[in-house]
Amino acid sequence: MNSKEDFDDIHMQKAEEICQMLELPHGIASISFMLWTKLLMRVPRTPIRLLCDCIYVVAHMTGNRRSINSLADVAKKVTGFRVRAMLKDSRREGTRWVETKWVHPIILEVLPDEDALNTLLSEYPSSKEEGDS
Repeated sequence: MNSKEDFDDIHMQKAEEICQMLELPHGIASISFMLWTKLLMRVPRTPIRLLCDCIYVVAHMTGNRRSINSLADVAKKVTGFRVRAMLKDSRREGTRWVETKWVHPIILEVLPDEDALNTLLSEYPSSKEEGDS
């Protein structure tokens, strides 16, 4: 096994552990991991923080919402540190990566439910139409 496979396996295992501890339905971890692989190195988040963001997004969009605080608590048990999901990126005028237009087709490719994405985005009143950065 090469280091890329090891890296992916470690993060898939963490996704499964987090989802299991949050009592999310089977399959949320693999969908979250798929989204994570498509966004890794493309959004300004560390790999584990992005993974937690992806779990939050997929859980929310599939109707299995969990609070950011419960996700942070579980992430601490799994990773050893508290992860705050969906933080604003101060380098991008205080927006979250999920608010930028270019990621929406990627999210919809993994989870094709535009209504669910719009519901998620409606929770961030700072979303801007010009958020194409």
